[in-house]
Amino acid sequence: MGDAVGSRDAERFIHNLLDHIDRILMFPRAGRPRPDLRPGLRTTTHQKGTLIAYVVDDSRTDTLVTVLGVFHGGQDWETALREED
Repeated sequence: MGDAVGSRDAERFIHNLLDHIDRILMFPRAGRPRPDLRPGLRTTTHQKGTLIAYVVDDSRTDTLVTVLGVFHGGQDWETALREED
């Protein structure tokens, strides 16, 4: 029974995460800008402990949003996303 509950929780988390990403696509500039790490980088949090990092590119006719990573807890996301010179 425990595995089934854990599986349902995981499915619910993924579903909610994908809904959050859909909202990013609707309002891409709503995230916190992080130009100190990489041009165009923005971040937003999901359910307090999960960070979504993405880049907004509107150099095209349509805005392109690229999710660079989904990080949880104590992961060092800043180092992972820092653009190297």
